Amino acid sequence: MTTMPRTLRLALLAAAAALPLSVVPLGHSLGAQPLDPPPRLIPYPGVRSSDQISRPSELGADLIGVVALGRVIWSSGYDQVAQSPKVWPRDAESYGRRFVTRSAQLVAIETVRHGLAAALDRDPAYVPCRCTAFGPRLGHVAKAVVTDFDTSGRRRIGWPRFAGAVAGAAVLGQLQPGQGSAGTVAFRAVTTVGSSVLGNAVKEFALWERLVGSGDK
Repeated sequence: MTTMPRTLRLALLAAAAALPLSVVPLGHSLGAQPLDPPPRLIPYPGVRSSDQISRPSELGADLIGVVALGRVIWSSGYDQVAQSPKVWPRDAESYGRRFVTRSAQLVAIETVRHGLAAALDRDPAYVPCRCTAFGPRLGHVAKAVVTDFDTSGRRRIGWPRFAGAVAGAAVLGQLQPGQGSAGTVAFRAVTTVGSSVLGNAVKEFALWERLVGSGDK
């Protein structure tokens, strides 16, 4: 009987452990009585409180929404052009394999990210800058690659994003031949985090214009 690689087992266990947290608040999942929400200390404008976040629906959108589909099509298409992994040729069957493995990577990334965000009481959504100048807005986009906000409105290190990227890279490394080395997994995790700057930039300018246009200042 073939033994499941240790890296894949750890990634799948992390995803399985995070899934309940992404749907049910931590206190409720442990059977505890709900606590009064902590005071919002110097909140960053636009950050949502815990009761304003619909974690199950947001997780679902990040798994099967239009943007999620676009991410998988883009990443599997890139792999097809680059012929990664090399043992899979550039044919329709191999593209199907790449699409499936990239889909599994996305599920691992988002399940772990949303689960840890729930456990740490973080807002999983991108929070647009309240500044108006182009430079500061780009700086805000860059900061959001490595930070997020808790529901009290304070900026924190983006552990949910980091954990999701590592889980996704580990799953992909075990599903694609020759991609499971520690160096390759680390490289994929870093590029996953870094590439989020593009998504942040799109959200920044689209969301900011929407806020300004609605008069929410």
